[in-house]
Amino acid sequence: MPKICVIGTGNWGMNHVRTLNELHSLGGIVELDDEKRNHVRKQFPEIEIFDSVKNAFTHGFNGFTVATPPESHYEIGKLILEAGFPVLIEKPMTLDVEESKQLVELADRKGLPLMVGHVLLFHPAIRKIKSMIQEGKIGNLQYLYSNRLNLGRVRTEENVFWSFAPHDISIFQYFVEKTPTDIFALFGLFDYQRVFPNDEDCNLLIKDGLASLKNSLPYYDMGYWTRYNYCEAEFYPDIDPATISYGQVQKVL
Repeated sequence: MPKICVIGTGNWGMNHVRTLNELHSLGGIVELDDEKRNHVRKQFPEIEIFDSVKNAFTHGFNGFTVATPPESHYEIGKLILEAGFPVLIEKPMTLDVEESKQLVELADRKGLPLMVGHVLLFHPAIRKIKSMIQEGKIGNLQYLYSNRLNLGRVRTEENVFWSFAPHDISIFQYFVEKTPTDIFALFGLFDYQRVFPNDEDCNLLIKDGLASLKNSLPYYDMGYWTRYNYCEAEFYPDIDPATISYGQVQKVL
């Protein structure tokens, strides 16, 4: 069995650790934090635990999974590829388009697999919809719409588009087998967390169709624009609507 080393033991990193262990493919774990490292050592006493990525390179692993905070993905991914190992990087692959391109180019030059954790592409429901599209049971797709609301804490490492939208965009592209020609997004920000936008509406222009997606972290029901009408937002009483500010529509690609 191939042996994979997981870098990072946060919430999502531990999902990789447990799954690979169940598949008998967990070879090692890298964790910089002393307390977390001691904790996983007690949980998986038979697994090699490392305090740095470089220390894991000499132990014969077949590949690495990166599940660290997004701002570290580029440097860690680059380090692994330069060392000659395949790597799966959790989404978002990086927080900068140019850095993502650099990783793709590096993987191509090295002839190494570089993957992103688009886990929903393997969900049975998504696979079923795809087969129905291919069999013509749905008909010609004209419009795709996705809501992804209230799914966690307000982020301080990346905006909600980088955090959640990769799921929806990857599914849309999987369904239609095309990439967007243009992407327009409207971002919102809560006053108490002026770091990154945490509410977003986005339209993706695709040849012969349109896809829209909504991603929001805060706890409220948002109204939404459609081609036909506008529905007013209904806020829960524990959030003051006055604390929400919206920027201008931005072309993000």
